[in-house]
Amino acid sequence: MTTFLCLLAVTTFNADNSAYAAPQSARGDQQHVTIYPQIEDFELAIRGQSADPFFSQPSSGSAAGGYTPPPTFQPSAGLDVSPTAYQNFSGPASPGFPSSGMDSFYSSPTYDPFTNANPLATASPYGAYGGAPMGVYGLNGPQPYRFGWTDRMSIGYIFDGDTTSDNGTDTGSLAVLEVDIIKDYVTQNSNGYIWKFTPEFNYREFTGPGSPNLPPNVFRLAGGIEMTTPKHGPWSLSLGFKPQIASDFRENLNSDAWMFDANATLYFQQSPELTWVLGAFYWDRVDQIILPHAGVIWTPSQYWEWRLIFPNPRVDVFVGNWFNAPTWFYVGGEYHVESYQVTIDPTDYQDQIQMSDWRGYVGLRSDNGYVASFMEVGIAFEREASFRRDDVTLGFSTDPALFLRGGLRF
Repeated sequence: MTTFLCLLAVTTFNADNSAYAAPQSARGDQQHVTIYPQIEDFELAIRGQSADPFFSQPSSGSAAGGYTPPPTFQPSAGLDVSPTAYQNFSGPASPGFPSSGMDSFYSSPTYDPFTNANPLATASPYGAYGGAPMGVYGLNGPQPYRFGWTDRMSIGYIFDGDTTSDNGTDTGSLAVLEVDIIKDYVTQNSNGYIWKFTPEFNYREFTGPGSPNLPPNVFRLAGGIEMTTPKHGPWSLSLGFKPQIASDFRENLNSDAWMFDANATLYFQQSPELTWVLGAFYWDRVDQIILPHAGVIWTPSQYWEWRLIFPNPRVDVFVGNWFNAPTWFYVGGEYHVESYQVTIDPTDYQDQIQMSDWRGYVGLRSDNGYVASFMEVGIAFEREASFRRDDVTLGFSTDPALFLRGGLRF
């Protein structure tokens, strides 16, 4: 039972993510995984998609306050979606709560919803919270958390695109190598609040342009903290803060290297299939950027999830078990902004660069319960670079270019 409960305790995105606070705006996180994951490129937990089954017997709490699902469940013919079902969450035993989705890790990695009549039951998102690890919902929809440490690594490459300065002069071309290493530590206190701590390391290697003469590489170090409340009926709230240092480290650090991001997001789960999201991101770059984090998450069946949330929308469809691992195909997009303190050669003049783009992509992701992976291909477009001292260093734009990205989570 301990193993089963631990497998249910998983999470994403940034979203996130789905991507990146600096590169996604630094995307990512569903996190995403380019530099600052708001929503990751793959979720820290592969989402269970089905809202069909519900528990047919009262649940029971363990001595530690954890949730023990009943041994039987029934299909959605009797699904109770009345307000009572979504508000009765205070006691250790709550009858007939609908489940939030198919258990993507499954008790056995060979489980396949295409060959089984009923997906496995998962812990109720409306049950009481206790000190024991359990599935917790409310971050980017019906997505449980993985407690303890989780490692995420990704590498991406944006191919050459021609560059043009703001005065119309051709200045060569630009290609970018992106490497992101992120660790997450997730814990739950006795009141049911979820705390997530995220140290991050990001590396960028620039090839070009000819003017301005950028440093060959830049680095980012960040440490994020995020708190998500327990559900109060269908409501939950997530608050985050992320200080960071981003620089080429060729000169002494100044205020251009320090940046501070924040986010606040409210989630309302109207039904097991539908969650509304309303919030905002603050990104501290050359510009002070405030973006809405808003939209809807719709999971019409165990096969589909429509996460239509700006600035990182994505649609996932379950395509079966490939090589004994549940696998999803997805189509997504992201708005991406990152910034660094840089030294401009040959004068060693210090400035701060802000690089932004939009990205559209398709990909595959899989998770066998131990290791998750993703691979995607897409186009980066509307690529713009600006500088804090734009009277000294001219900004430039870059033509659309193909990019590849892949990574692991374990």
